Amino acid sequence: MTETKERRYIERKTLPRTVVYFRRNSRFSLMNAFRGPVRLVDISKSAICVEGDLPFPNKTDLQLKICPPDNSVIFLKGRVSVTNSDMQRRIIQILPFGKGNAYNEFYTKTNLEILLAGNPDEYTTIYPADHNNISAILGTIIRVLTPL
Repeated sequence: MTETKERRYIERKTLPRTVVYFRRNSRFSLMNAFRGPVRLVDISKSAICVEGDLPFPNKTDLQLKICPPDNSVIFLKGRVSVTNSDMQRRIIQILPFGKGNAYNEFYTKTNLEILLAGNPDEYTTIYPADHNNISAILGTIIRVLTPL
């Protein structure tokens, strides 16, 4: 008899004392402050599990600010996908990486891989912007200057 193995298994990493701030992703999200924090339960390259009050229904797009205890910050875009009302846990699916407002920036993927590997000294601190798009430049400046 052959053993069946889950083909889509993705290793999830727990990061103690890591918190996540969030806000709804919309055209006017630059004027909305990040809310939170909620506790990060675990993280993988495709999803985040948080525990706490996340007052958004399923399929809501969010901007996330992940703050590990080493004082680095990673910005991600995600979508609320699963709710577990018993334990107040929510799964946030990380949106794909690419160009455009509906995607995460490519440097964010590098920072996420570094976070999962546990090497915080290698974070990419440069926030590249599309120099032909003034809203992308302003969004980058505001992301850098937005306090926790």
